[in-house]
Amino acid sequence: WANLKRLVPTMLRGSVIGTTVGAIPGPGPTIAAVIAYNEEKRWSKRGDDFGTGVDEGISAPEAANNAVVAGALVPALSLGIPGSGAIAVLIGVLISKNIIPGPALFSEGGPLVLAIFVGLIVCNLFLLLFGVFGIKYFAAILKIPGRLLGPFVMLLLIVGAYSYHNNIAHSFMVLVLGAIAYWLDRFKFSTIPVILGFVMGPIIEVNLNRALLISRGNIIHVITRPITLTIIVIAVITILFSYYRTKKS
Repeated sequence: WANLKRLVPTMLRGSVIGTTVGAIPGPGPTIAAVIAYNEEKRWSKRGDDFGTGVDEGISAPEAANNAVVAGALVPALSLGIPGSGAIAVLIGVLISKNIIPGPALFSEGGPLVLAIFVGLIVCNLFLLLFGVFGIKYFAAILKIPGRLLGPFVMLLLIVGAYSYHNNIAHSFMVLVLGAIAYWLDRFKFSTIPVILGFVMGPIIEVNLNRALLISRGNIIHVITRPITLTIIVIAVITILFSYYRTKKS
C-alpha cells in the first residue's frame, strides 16, 4: 500500500498522457505508453534507473496504455472517428445495431452514452481490485529465470507478428529489428525515438499528404494553421529545453 500511494502521482500523469493521446485519432496505446515512459523518465528523480525495473517506469506507461481507451471514445462517439483498431470494431458493432456515432448520439442517445461511461467506470474499478489483490500472484512470474522466460516471450512476439497479417515476412522483421534494437541499446542509443519514428512515420506521411491536397500544395498554409503551429512550437520548446538540461548536466 505504501508503494501504491507513492505511485499515485506517476499513474495520474500517465493517465493524463494516455487520455490526451487517445483523444487524437491515430496514435493509439503504443505511442501513449512510449510518451508516458519518456516523460516520466525525464521528470522522475529516479530517471537514471529507468530500464532496470523501477516502479515508476512500469506504472506510467501502463496507466497511459489503459487510459487510451477512454480518450479514444471522445472522437469515436462525438465524430465517429476511430482512434484504434479496437475502437473501430466498437463503432462497427454500434452501427450494426443502428446506433450511429456522431454529435446526434449525445442529444438522442443520452441513456446509451451514460451506460457506456458507467460501464467504463465499473470496469476500471474491477481492474483496480484485480490488480491490487492479484499482484503477489503476478509477481511470481519474476521467479522464472530470464534464460527460460526470454525464448518464450520471443516466440510469442514472432507468432504474434505473423498472425497480425499472416505474413511470414513480419516474423523476420521482428528478428532483424530486435537485433538492431539490441545493438542500439548496447551502444547507449535511445530506442524511443526509433519506435516513435516507425509508428508515427506512416501516420504523419498520410496526413501530411492529405493536408497538402486540401491546401493545394501550399505547405506554408499547412504549418501556419493554429493547431499545427502550436504543435511545432511545443516541439521546438521541448527540443531546446532538453538540450539545455543535457548541456547543464
